[in-house]
Amino acid sequence: EDIIKRFWTPIDIPRVAVYLDEITDILDSIRRERVAATITVKMKFERRESYNIIGIFNGTDPRLAKEFIGLITHYDSWSIIPRIAPGAEDALSTAILLEVAERIPLMKPRRSVMIAFFSGHYQALAGARYFVHDSIMKGLMLDVLNRLRVVLEIKASAYTPLIAIYDKGNFHYNYPVLYESDIIHLVSEEGVNLKYIVNRTISELSGGKYTLHFYQFDPSHIVLEDPRYFNFEIFSLLRIPSIAIASASFSPYRKTPSDIVEESSKYFTNIRLIASTYATTVKYLLVEYEDPLFEEHDFNPKNIKVLVGRTVEYNETAGVYEPLGDSLVIVHYFWSRPTYGQIVFLGPFVRHYIIEKTDSEGNSRIPIVIPDELYWVMGYKDDPEEGPIEYAIDFPFTGSIGVRIGREIETIVQIALFKTGSVVLFDVLDPDTASPLDPEYVLATLVIDHSSQNFARHYGIDVEIIGNIMDPRYYGGVVQIFVNPELSETPRFDILIPLGGLRWYSLILTNKNRGLYIEPSQQLIIPFTILQVYEDYSSINNIRLEEAIRSNLYTDIVENLLSVSSIYRLKCREALSRKNYYQARGQAIMAWLAERNAYINLRYLTLDASYSTVFFLLLSIPFSFLMERLIFNYEDLKKRIKAITLISLLVMFFMYLNHPGFSLVSNIPLIAIAFMMMILTIFPLLIIINHAVGAIKELKIRILGKHFLELDKLSALVLATSLGIRNLRRRYLRTTLVLISVVVATTAFVSMIGISASKYVSTIDSYVLDQAYEGILIRQLLPGSPLPPLLAEQLRTVYSEYIEEVVPVYIFYPSGEKIMIIQRRGMIIGPTAIVGLHPIDFKVLPVFREEAIRNAIFTSGSRGFLSPDEMTCIIPTHIAKELGVGLGDQISILGVKLKVVGIFRDEASQAYLSYLDLDKFPFTAFSREQEMTGRLTVRAMVPEDPSQVIFVPTEVAKMIGGNVYAIRIIPKDPNATVKIAREIATVFNYRVYCSIKEGDKYRVLQLATVTVQQVVGQEAIIPAIILLSTILSSILGAVHERRREIGILSSIGLSPIQVAGMFLAEFTVLSVAGAFLGYMAGITLPGIIGGLPINAGSVWVAIAVALSILVTLLATAYPVRHASRLVTPSLERKWRLETISIRRGDTFIIRIPFVIKHEEVGGALLYIKEYLDIYRGEEGPFTID
Repeated sequence: EDIIKRFWTPIDIPRVAVYLDEITDILDSIRRERVAATITVKMKFERRESYNIIGIFNGTDPRLAKEFIGLITHYDSWSIIPRIAPGAEDALSTAILLEVAERIPLMKPRRSVMIAFFSGHYQALAGARYFVHDSIMKGLMLDVLNRLRVVLEIKASAYTPLIAIYDKGNFHYNYPVLYESDIIHLVSEEGVNLKYIVNRTISELSGGKYTLHFYQFDPSHIVLEDPRYFNFEIFSLLRIPSIAIASASFSPYRKTPSDIVEESSKYFTNIRLIASTYATTVKYLLVEYEDPLFEEHDFNPKNIKVLVGRTVEYNETAGVYEPLGDSLVIVHYFWSRPTYGQIVFLGPFVRHYIIEKTDSEGNSRIPIVIPDELYWVMGYKDDPEEGPIEYAIDFPFTGSIGVRIGREIETIVQIALFKTGSVVLFDVLDPDTASPLDPEYVLATLVIDHSSQNFARHYGIDVEIIGNIMDPRYYGGVVQIFVNPELSETPRFDILIPLGGLRWYSLILTNKNRGLYIEPSQQLIIPFTILQVYEDYSSINNIRLEEAIRSNLYTDIVENLLSVSSIYRLKCREALSRKNYYQARGQAIMAWLAERNAYINLRYLTLDASYSTVFFLLLSIPFSFLMERLIFNYEDLKKRIKAITLISLLVMFFMYLNHPGFSLVSNIPLIAIAFMMMILTIFPLLIIINHAVGAIKELKIRILGKHFLELDKLSALVLATSLGIRNLRRRYLRTTLVLISVVVATTAFVSMIGISASKYVSTIDSYVLDQAYEGILIRQLLPGSPLPPLLAEQLRTVYSEYIEEVVPVYIFYPSGEKIMIIQRRGMIIGPTAIVGLHPIDFKVLPVFREEAIRNAIFTSGSRGFLSPDEMTCIIPTHIAKELGVGLGDQISILGVKLKVVGIFRDEASQAYLSYLDLDKFPFTAFSREQEMTGRLTVRAMVPEDPSQVIFVPTEVAKMIGGNVYAIRIIPKDPNATVKIAREIATVFNYRVYCSIKEGDKYRVLQLATVTVQQVVGQEAIIPAIILLSTILSSILGAVHERRREIGILSSIGLSPIQVAGMFLAEFTVLSVAGAFLGYMAGITLPGIIGGLPINAGSVWVAIAVALSILVTLLATAYPVRHASRLVTPSLERKWRLETISIRRGDTFIIRIPFVIKHEEVGGALLYIKEYLDIYRGEEGPFTID
């Protein structure tokens, strides 16, 4: 609870611990009547001096006395209530080291001893860090440090008899020493190694019951909330071999006011066991081991790294940074590596943070940081002592909060702060998972000036990461945003939190479109933030929906989503009225999800309309030109320009009144300017392209010579278009009829055909199981992928009235093949996975609920779990035999002490696997396969052998660090199962299964949300066919009637391209003009004739118009080709080989694409020969220099 309710910077929600007898009167007053009270909490950061206590005892052996053995521990403690910190757990290690130190003179050690009691252990090992720093930088104890050969730490707990050797800790993951070969296996002259000595001591003192628990510690796998920090980790950075003799688990009262001596003294046997083990190890190293230990060191400042920080404030008037003293610098270390330009966190287990207060000049110095690692550096100033902080880190001016420790001794970072107020948000969630948003996205938050919509010049962000654990399971969803309206363009601002990639915003806060405002040094807490976010989304959606409906957009999907969100909002208000805040929060989240989906759909509709606006504006350019040519055909250039301009203005005025794109875009003048720039760009671009083509042709003639005559295609196109338009004007009746046909067809396309997307929940699979349960199962889409860690809690809040239990299925996998409980004969004894089970699983799951089945699977006396957080386990038979434990005994897994309450029969594995969950997968873990890189991963839905897993209660599996791989929901009323499952499948994109009992069997439905594109008005295909036939017959008739005209055009020198272009130009004019007029009629007609669907702004309308033009042009393909073949030379311009020569003497027969007289053949052949000679080359069989 303490970890969950911490934040890096103060939030004005007072939380203080007091003795009950101190507030009895206040509690009595509250019971009688409402009491108004003011609570002032002062939190003052001060620099306090603390001391390391160092003792030196010189060795007696002249040969070995120069070698030092470091015996270390810490003597301070910490508690969630600082003034009540008895610290018996921490004091135990101090007491043991004092007892050992007292006996060292009696040992007459050969080697010298440094006995160190460090302080500042809970300030990121501050005592050990400063000892090493001052020894090297100030030379205080450099001689002793250089001669340290081994560091041996004691870390004892009275609450477990299990003892382990730790060679690593969770402070860092930079270990340059191979401890297994350096210390653990040190062998004396008698051939006895240290590991054997430790094991023998533990076995003798425990009567053979216990041995060394383990001696190879992996800090990347440990209970997340309780990492192990060792002082020796600072020495390991210097390549000094270092280990700790430590208890395998902690006291349950550690770091609390209940950590008292009276409780610890009850376990004197355990204390004696670890104290004797440590003393025996010390004696071995000081007295019994006679060979020299490792090498001597010669440390210098290059061996350590120091992070130097300087806090500054930007002076707007002077334009310079000025020191800001008495500030706080917080540095976070997360084990990470850069991968393809991105920072990848390798594990949430290795981490630490350091808080340092700067001097009056803003300078801070943090000694002994991890080389080549990434630190997050934050800065604040909390003055005065009560109330919100005064200064926060200025993101735009600091640039990046990530600092990589460099190769130099000092890594210098400047932290820019600014005077600030703050906004506190709760439940900042990812809409795809309804879980707290990843800090990566939160740190990209947009703080925007409400009036100008420009980005804020000064802002900062702080994210809740519970327990400093960089893992999705520990993102809290609380965000604090720092702003200063006095430094902005206008005092009000909006907040947008993006989701990265193509996803829309997670959160938009506009204070109902009024903007947020805070004073400097003020803190605005937005309680029930998710409901406020819903209200802001709703305000935006209502305005946009009204505009969309007025603009004739198709908004059915949006209206359905808004209807759903209003239902959830009503349920939220009802829950609030009953003061059922837990359920109200869940309903608010569902309302927000639906409202956000409506927002996204409305945005897409608006963008759709904007895109189609661009299409029709571009189409209006050729339309205006062609209509002027078709109707007026002015020869005078000024009149022509006036007519084109007038038509363009009329078209744009019509579109302004009828096309939604114009009414929905935020800035019409800007659109007009952009359109004019587009027009002014197109024509110069065409001229440039034409000149470039001409230059290329001229260059070609200079190089190859002029061997052919080419007609300018642009001139030919203009000529063909001009002739085509004249022909259309000459045959006005036919032109009018064809134009009406195109208009009618386009109108049908636009007004009758529509495409809309709809989502609905569909049953994609259905089957029957003989044994199952009535409930719901949720899994990720990809096999073996975990679900969001807090999804189960979100579902619990939404459906608390309808469900009996929501069970997240936690599974923990190790980084290697197995989780080591103990190692024997070089083999790891332990499971491949840990699976969490809930007490309700033993009541509803078919494999557990029947007594006969349980008796066949588990040994006699086994039982299920009584509570989700019970510290118990069920282990397989072979592991029980290897460990020598039975029912009622305790084992330690990953430092967690568990009582064995059940033993799984190994021979019952196949029977166990025959009982399936709703997705036909057994109630076990997934089997993992080894990749080429050596990493083990889940690749398919293959079950793990249950005899290779250990079962623990749900909360224990979560505490160990398991991920959620499934969620089971057990409803109170089985009749509500399908309804709940459908609602979940509607909102979330997961595999959702639900079961219904049918007689003595179970019907299972797999549900999923399906998106369907619905096409309305397919009958408009008939007008399209009629249009195609009409145009085809019209052109064929024109070609037949104008055969003589085609001959005349050919005889006066028109090429086939020009003749074909003339006919094509005629119907291009008709297609463009008819399609645009049809579009205008199509979006107007539904307003006159009821019942016709309309979506005037859809991209489909643009597609429909383009389709109409395409259909018209396709109909001209055959007639145009037929007309071109009537011209000599034909349109066909390619030389084709009729016969290919294979052997010498064979003849090539080539069809030439032109007609020639017999007497001209000789000249043509000479021309061809001359042309081919350009490409001829000769080369002899050999050459002579």
